Amino acid sequence: MSYHLLNKNSKTVQAAGALCLSKVIQNTSEQLVSDALDQIIDKIVSVIRSNSFKAHASLLETLISVIFHVEGMIEIHADRCIEVALELAKSEDSATKKVAIDAIYSLTAIIKDQIVPYRFNIMQILLPNRYHKVKPVREATLETIKLLKEVGPPIEEAELARLEDKPIKSARVAKSPIRSSVISTTPSAVDMVNRSKSFGRLESYTEDGRTSRVSKGDKTSRPQSRMVNQDTEHF
Repeated sequence: MSYHLLNKNSKTVQAAGALCLSKVIQNTSEQLVSDALDQIIDKIVSVIRSNSFKAHASLLETLISVIFHVEGMIEIHADRCIEVALELAKSEDSATKKVAIDAIYSLTAIIKDQIVPYRFNIMQILLPNRYHKVKPVREATLETIKLLKEVGPPIEEAELARLEDKPIKSARVAKSPIRSSVISTTPSAVDMVNRSKSFGRLESYTEDGRTSRVSKGDKTSRPQSRMVNQDTEHF
């Protein structure tokens, strides 16, 4: 019945079918879901990629239900699940984008080893969403980026700079006699997190240009850190 609804032309009916499938999975024994896992994943992936299917956010919720229901057994389907989630994380629809990022978070939490080879591509897609206009998208993005940084080997500074499209820190000293000891660099995301832990708050800018103070526990903001040249304060 649930599969049948997914093939309808109405987005509302498709969403209802996805919801029904989620409920069935959540209330079915792990053994039964595991036995039908190949069929379930095949159906979800094929339907999501169908041109006639529109209820992507709803079916991604179903995928998340499957991931947490079977946990480690999802690893045999990891590649396809990651690829689908990455495709939909680029969606212009905020609801679809948010749930796709949640799916990436779920996969990262369950199958860490399979995520590592995709980490660079995932970060490239997620980083711009730190400044997304929709708050839930921003929150999901920050949580997922944080988890990705904790998976596998640490991300090198050069790799992080490349991801954020920033110049890699140089060891050369400026020629100016006054500022010869100062190397001006833009702090990385890791620097901003460390700074927030030290001072207990982040300084951010609202859309109208005003400065606001945000506690370090608030994950909803997108802090824009400012570099202060300490040498200039002496003049």
